[in-house]
Amino acid sequence: MIKEWLAQLGIAAFDESRDAFRISVEQGPEILLEKEVGDWLMAVRVGACPSYLSQGKWLVLLQINGPFSPMAPFHLTVDTAGEILLWVRIPESEMDVGLLNTRYQALQEYYAYLYGFLYKDEQADSQDLLQVASGSVQFV
Repeated sequence: MIKEWLAQLGIAAFDESRDAFRISVEQGPEILLEKEVGDWLMAVRVGACPSYLSQGKWLVLLQINGPFSPMAPFHLTVDTAGEILLWVRIPESEMDVGLLNTRYQALQEYYAYLYGFLYKDEQADSQDLLQVASGSVQFV
């Protein structure tokens, strides 16, 4: 099924013996596909985890992994290099070209949303940080 889907994207040559692929297309981010037991994972690297995020942005990111997320069945994680990954699991038993197209399109849309949400106004956000005065607190 992956072969037919990749051919539809214009990617005719790939090594079928591999369990992981990187898909680069002109429009959109690089997509990672990795085979697991009975499933395929489709993921995209959103970017480096920002050093500062407001509480509101953290809540939005945490909500994505929640059971009532509008992005379900997509999830967020951070890899060992500190990169935010948006991913979805696609069971082989349900896989068809239509589902792959739907997940691929949603992955690109959610990537664009998250990238803008996290990095678009990064400098403006860092200037608006609350300044906290340092001092000592005594507990009695």
